[in-house]
Amino acid sequence: MVVVSDGGDNASRRTSAKILSLARRSDAVIYAIGILGVSPIEEEEDAGLLKRLCKDTGGAVYLPRSLAETIAMSTNVARDLRERYTLGFAPAVRADARAFRTIAVTVTAGGRGRLRVRTRSGYLTDTP
Repeated sequence: MVVVSDGGDNASRRTSAKILSLARRSDAVIYAIGILGVSPIEEEEDAGLLKRLCKDTGGAVYLPRSLAETIAMSTNVARDLRERYTLGFAPAVRADARAFRTIAVTVTAGGRGRLRVRTRSGYLTDTP
């Protein structure tokens, strides 16, 4: 999902905590392009919420300061979407099945230098 927003909220029926919870439970990967500094009411802007949504779902947030940066960052999002891989596994059943489980992914490839990996911070299961 690609979101273009200032991160502000002036009409939601849900709190930002609830939005973060729903995003973590979803399979969505959220990318955000922040449009900060253009709102007539700048105190409604919330880049922190955009950053958290993206980090928690394995996406990325971009905060351009010019049209040229916006175009370049949009190109980065498109590239990321084309180069994305999905890994899956079946976790062992645990008593705390509904707890948030953190994950860590490391990648090595001989002779390829340093590789960049972006993942979700963890996941929730719906099964007890």
